[in-house]
Amino acid sequence: MDENLSKVLAEKLTHHLNHVLPVRDITLSKFSDSNIWSYARDNGYTIITKDNDFLYLSNLYGCPPKIIRLNCGNKSTSYINELIIKRIDEINIFAGNSECYMEII
Repeated sequence: MDENLSKVLAEKLTHHLNHVLPVRDITLSKFSDSNIWSYARDNGYTIITKDNDFLYLSNLYGCPPKIIRLNCGNKSTSYINELIIKRIDEINIFAGNSECYMEII
């Protein structure tokens, strides 16, 4: 998960998604988006983010990693958690298909 998303959100999502790992927990906090993107690619992670920069990296370098972009503006952690939970079935389908990008509005 992008370092701009709450660690509390990651903790809540571990009940619904496998291997949720906030960027700040892998000592990549303060690293560039391209370093985070490379880490996710090399370690089999999907990036959940509110940042467009990861989509640009995906368009430039290809997939993996998969990108899930939260296009919901500045919302509370509870709101974002509920938004993701509502779409959990779609996220799981996305995880198993060949698509590289998913947007959650």
